[in-house]
Amino acid sequence: MRLIWFFVLVILLTVSIEAQTAHNALKKGASAANAGDYAEALRQYQKSLAQLEKAGDSLTDLLVKTHYNIGVCLYHLNQSAEAVKEYRRTIELRPTYQKAFRAKAMAEIELKNLRAARKDFESAIRLDQNDGESWFDLALVLTAENDYERAAAAFRQAIINQTISSPVAHNNLGVILALKNDFPAAEKEFEKSLNESNGAFKIARNNLEFCRTRRDNAKQETLAKFEFDLQEQNNRR
Repeated sequence: MRLIWFFVLVILLTVSIEAQTAHNALKKGASAANAGDYAEALRQYQKSLAQLEKAGDSLTDLLVKTHYNIGVCLYHLNQSAEAVKEYRRTIELRPTYQKAFRAKAMAEIELKNLRAARKDFESAIRLDQNDGESWFDLALVLTAENDYERAAAAFRQAIINQTISSPVAHNNLGVILALKNDFPAAEKEFEKSLNESNGAFKIARNNLEFCRTRRDNAKQETLAKFEFDLQEQNNRR
């Protein structure tokens, strides 16, 4: 009996040491990432992962965080394909980890995989219906896919759920309405965009001018002058 307890004690102590080493590496990785040194952060997170893998499945929470953080570093180091692999592993370990779906979607966009990105944003929204940023990013993907009806609905949900990109959402919603020849409604959206940006959103101002001066002209060459803003995702990298 004493021999059995001895082996149990040795195993517990080993796991504890590995966990502590992994935790310390995670802290160093976080400090490096916060300082913008993603190469060093990646090195520390990979060190943490090596320790966690020795410990087996007893430290799943730390494994989830480590794979996710490695993915974030790879994304910022312009290695989106490798980042996707880490996010997939994160989701395998924790299918309810909403942030991993959002992060994977952003990496998929970098790889021009719009369909995969759309599915990931939809998964993120299923896990959190009130995530205005996922609604907004989904709307941008749908707009890029020319699915304007669903994009409009997603922009509205983004606004309702207080996305930080509300001026852009109003502008893009206004463009969709203008393309449907609903110029009065489009004008209101452009006005909201300008109001929320304190008049600084040049695209919305230009769109509003087109809307006011040519609302009765539905020719395609006029409609083509309305401008979406699809760069917002890249700006929040």
